[in-house]
Amino acid sequence: MALSFAVLSCNPDRSAESEEDTIEMEEMDDIDGMDDDYDDMDDLEVGPEDPNAGVIETFDEFQEDLKDATSELKTEAENTYEDAKGRTVYTMVSDMPSYEGGDAAMFRYLQRNVKYPSEARNNNVEGTSYVQFIVDTDGGVDNVEVVKTSGDITLDEEAIRVVQSMPDWKPGMQNGAPVNVRYILPIKFQMKS
Repeated sequence: MALSFAVLSCNPDRSAESEEDTIEMEEMDDIDGMDDDYDDMDDLEVGPEDPNAGVIETFDEFQEDLKDATSELKTEAENTYEDAKGRTVYTMVSDMPSYEGGDAAMFRYLQRNVKYPSEARNNNVEGTSYVQFIVDTDGGVDNVEVVKTSGDITLDEEAIRVVQSMPDWKPGMQNGAPVNVRYILPIKFQMKS
């Protein structure tokens, strides 16, 4: 099982009713090669210059969460299972699937596309939705579902929506061939204080 982590925050005064209310981050000039050079990312604060805009943790913290989650999962006993469609799905492979452009691009995608649900925001609801999906042999995202709820249906639905909307990934590889791989992405919704 692959695991990534994103912490999303939103100023409670912002409404998610319009396009401009999408949580965003600063433009990054160069996504290519970013996975190889984390040292320059230590002080990267994510979020537009507007102090009222939604922000998430620094890219460096996001990257550490990804590394920690992956190392914890390498101890899982079962490596494959058959899904409802009769496909063999791996939980860990030699070359795990990756979001096109790497972790920094996924981080940016989440920032730009996750909208804090207005009902949850108005009630100061926070939580983490653990979204499981399969990255298929073509890199498509399939079988998206919440495997651990945030405790709020609107947060869970938003997490599912944004994952279902993801562009294709680079598929996972095992013995030189693309395979279906289960992936879990925790998305933490947190109100900005």
